[in-house]
Amino acid sequence: MKSTTARILIVLAAVAVLAVGAWTFIAWDWVELSHAEPTGAARTFEAARAGFADVEPIVSVRDGAFVRQPFPEAPPPAASELVVIVYHRPTERLVRAEVPFWFLRMKGPGSERVLRGAGVDLRELGLTVDDLVRYGPALVFDASRGDDRVLLATR
Repeated sequence: MKSTTARILIVLAAVAVLAVGAWTFIAWDWVELSHAEPTGAARTFEAARAGFADVEPIVSVRDGAFVRQPFPEAPPPAASELVVIVYHRPTERLVRAEVPFWFLRMKGPGSERVLRGAGVDLRELGLTVDDLVRYGPALVFDASRGDDRVLLATR
């Protein structure tokens, strides 16, 4: 009986290690951290914003509060991933992530913590992953917040 219990514990531990390793590998593949001078960071934001010329973001800051546009009346084309770009001016750190919605849904609170670590809090913006899907491909947020510039888009 003891050997069966030990085998079960070993298998469970191995599965846990593999799951954490797989999650780390996947997250590492989707996130790019780099050092960028302000002009290089500005070019990154301009390139990301180019596909949304003359488009207002879904969430904007007005009088210190977040204001969200209503959902579109007609169903938009499907969006499948969230693009996050954050530039921290004092450290000149540029974070770029492209995360599929299925992963954000699957990992739930864990993925929200990862986004908050990058300087993005969907709850603070009044959004959920399902909201982002309902908006379709769009510029979600583009603003400076303290020492950070943050851009969120879906595609």
